[in-house]
Amino acid sequence: MNIEKCHLCGGKVSGGVCADCGMKKSYITSKSRLNDNGEREPRPDRKQTEVRKDETVNQNNPTPVYNPKPPVKGNKKKFKLLPVLLIIFGIIPSIFQYANDYKQEQQNERRQAIQDSMNGFEYGTDEFDRYIHSYEDILETGEYYGVTLSEGSYEVGVDIPTGIYRITEVMGYGYLSWEDEENTISEWFILSGEDWEADRLNPSESSDLRFYTGAIIEIENDVQVRIETDNAQLGEGIYLMDAE
Repeated sequence: MNIEKCHLCGGKVSGGVCADCGMKKSYITSKSRLNDNGEREPRPDRKQTEVRKDETVNQNNPTPVYNPKPPVKGNKKKFKLLPVLLIIFGIIPSIFQYANDYKQEQQNERRQAIQDSMNGFEYGTDEFDRYIHSYEDILETGEYYGVTLSEGSYEVGVDIPTGIYRITEVMGYGYLSWEDEENTISEWFILSGEDWEADRLNPSESSDLRFYTGAIIEIENDVQVRIETDNAQLGEGIYLMDAE
């Protein structure tokens, strides 16, 4: 049972003061824990009774068990990033495929337009003049320049100098497209090494090729074309040179 007794001498507390030693009640433990034999019960150990938020207590084994939780912040970021990466890697191939299809479609349309515009004209006659809308002339004087072009796109005045060119050799089979918006020139040639060796290449497609500044010359497929000029207008461009 619980009896108010002085924790100093064990005397009975009356009126807030120990009747034996005079200790005030403020210094006496209220309702001290005494057992049936009148002996003080030991206070429980807080370390054994307190349970942390991340601990669990088994009913059969009162000893707290610490259950650490693994960090989840990094995992959440990885899981959030995974769908984004999947979307990116799924879209990139589609973009490249679309770009290639679009380029091929534009090339086909350009070639068809060139073929349609050339219908009814006869090379080597007065009926055909690709320079009829040209607003400038290329000087007849200049420097010699020659280079072999393979598959790729080349800008006149940047990659090759402005000049009146001639084709001096063809190796392989492919195409040469020639776009010059300023001078209203848009042409497309089929080039064949076999035709070149057999001298079957049309003269209008192998000589008097006036490459004005800003024109785009594109070589397509597995063909190499040697072009030369005696009146290259050398400017500040860094022009292509044949590998030695």
